[in-house]
Amino acid sequence: DCGACHTFTLPVQQTGADFYISDATFAPFSLRSAISFQYEGVATRWEERQLLPSVGASDSEFFVINGTQYLAVAHYRAHESCFGDVECTNPAGADPLVKDTVTPYNIESKIWRFNGTDFEEHQGIATRGSLDMEHFQISGEHYLVSANNFDSSRSSAETTSTVFRWQVIPPVINGSNVTSAGPSGNGSNVNGSSAEQMDPTANETNASEVRGFVPYQEIPTHDVRKVVYFQKDGQHYLIVIGSPSKAREHGSVLWRWDGVKFTYAGELGAGEASAVSVFSIDDALYIAVAVAQSPRGVYSTNSG
Repeated sequence: DCGACHTFTLPVQQTGADFYISDATFAPFSLRSAISFQYEGVATRWEERQLLPSVGASDSEFFVINGTQYLAVAHYRAHESCFGDVECTNPAGADPLVKDTVTPYNIESKIWRFNGTDFEEHQGIATRGSLDMEHFQISGEHYLVSANNFDSSRSSAETTSTVFRWQVIPPVINGSNVTSAGPSGNGSNVNGSSAEQMDPTANETNASEVRGFVPYQEIPTHDVRKVVYFQKDGQHYLIVIGSPSKAREHGSVLWRWDGVKFTYAGELGAGEASAVSVFSIDDALYIAVAVAQSPRGVYSTNSG
């Protein structure tokens, strides 16, 4: 086994009196499982607690909604026989409905709910080669954004990333149940325009109705690897990290919340980016971008 073949990210989260680790291994070419471990204080070691079935798991995001703990697991690619895209890239314009057209990236990512003992599946959400999940709140509403890296149906890394909103799950959206939206990504507009905004009164319902994440907005992205939410001077932002495209000169793009949706707010002068960190030092906000190709830099909101 090649110990250097994979990178392991183990974010520790607390659930009640137990500590858990989620395995967010980026292994797109093989069938893997997300794993949760429970820390045994007496033995000072981590014991396997639960296996969560997944396909090409690339990221996990823990969050709490109304006192209930959830874990979002991003799924990148389904088929392990697609190494190097030799077998899995379709010709441009290929019809995704044709029987022999392969769409390994257009798969559901999963939302898991903690029931007090274990994580159980809450819902599936339609994603396209998801590499990252980011949860945040705006005005009391919960959102989850999936960084969609590749759209199999269009054989292109130029696609859209989906902003989901937590609300009552409609029984049908565009003719399909939200919990099994399928590879087409219902509610999506791959041309890059904003998705239809949901009825603001949709959450005003009785407690017996099922709630989950519903597609709210599509943000045009290209070869996206990471999405980070942050606030500055009372404004809400997303920074999307990816590669330059025909529409964008740079790979790091800012989006600002206008009260209803995210709108384009500019770019950082960095080339192909792979990671980002947002932090504060002495009341100044900084954005550090890891760039695969020069130029490189650290950007401050106070640097002009």
